[in-house]
Amino acid sequence: MIYFVILGLSLFFAIVLDNKRKTYRKQYWFLCVILVLFMGLRYNVGGDSLAYTQYFDESTLLNQLTYFDLFQTRYPPLWVILVSSCKTLFEDFWSLQLIQSSFINVVLFSFFEKNTDRKFTAVTLYLFLYFLNFNTETMRAACSVAFFIIGYYYYSTNKWGLFYLFVLLAIGFHYEALPLLLLPLAKLMNTCSFNIKFLAIVSIIAILLTLSGDLVPAFSDFFKESVVLYESISYYTDNIGENNLNGYVAYYLMQVPYLFFIWDNRNKISKDILTMAILFVVLSLLALSFGMIMSRTRELFSPFVIILMSKTIGNIKTSRYMLVKIFAIVSLSVVLIIKANYYLQDERWKLWFPYSSIFNPQDSPGREDLYNYFLNGSK
Repeated sequence: MIYFVILGLSLFFAIVLDNKRKTYRKQYWFLCVILVLFMGLRYNVGGDSLAYTQYFDESTLLNQLTYFDLFQTRYPPLWVILVSSCKTLFEDFWSLQLIQSSFINVVLFSFFEKNTDRKFTAVTLYLFLYFLNFNTETMRAACSVAFFIIGYYYYSTNKWGLFYLFVLLAIGFHYEALPLLLLPLAKLMNTCSFNIKFLAIVSIIAILLTLSGDLVPAFSDFFKESVVLYESISYYTDNIGENNLNGYVAYYLMQVPYLFFIWDNRNKISKDILTMAILFVVLSLLALSFGMIMSRTRELFSPFVIILMSKTIGNIKTSRYMLVKIFAIVSLSVVLIIKANYYLQDERWKLWFPYSSIFNPQDSPGREDLYNYFLNGSK
């Protein structure tokens, strides 16, 4: 299967090249090109891609866009402009795929290269955890992630004008990036010690907010003046957890590995990156009551978690404590097993397999039915 070939190539590079001092930039960016072409030239691969294709076919040309198209439909204005531009210039949906895939993968590859000495490991984790989602399912949200990652540099250097420029671009692709407007407040955490006590307190506060649940209607009602924003946010605010004690406890325990990755790297990486990873955990803990925040907003912070995971893999060799090594291996295994279950559950893998390219376009029978099944909520 072609997916395993690409994942295997990345894993091979991670095992062989990440342990050497040389940078191996040619191999690194060669892998990036492969991933871009692999996703950019696909044909009807993925679930949401089917909906994006239909929207592309029905969209208007760039010179025919109206105020209604930009501000009164479900999709944010920058996504509408991008789709219309691709349709005007290239006519085919694959052009949008190629541009979107090029943008997000180049940005993420650059981010990994600058922030971890185990960049191939980071890419391998990205391939397994987020690659298919970012390139086939959450294409708009992935653009928001990429713009936020660019803006993160200006966040870390306190250049707030440029930071907010890229935040606005992120919002222009997905409204669930709106909470980023408050992100400078996270700088307050830079004065904290990222120890177990601090992580426990933050987690407990997030859990108590989740269990309150009363903030959800107020959060949605705040945006009622904008019909588009209200509908978009309401779409993602459904309760996604099991409404029983076992369901809550199991979901909360799933966040423990991420807390460990933060603790394990507390003195080995910048506090800004640690803060972004904490926000990922907090938004995850809020997920059972704030479906919108979990489903899209927390993904904005996922690249920072990948950085920590890649560094934890490197720390396994250097740690002096066997218990820490064991907990690191268990934590990594839990995250990967949960993701593997996501791919296998209810035959979800059929959304991406078999793979088909624009050079040999083949429709996969039943893929649209499977997509509608997940769209309406699997039982």
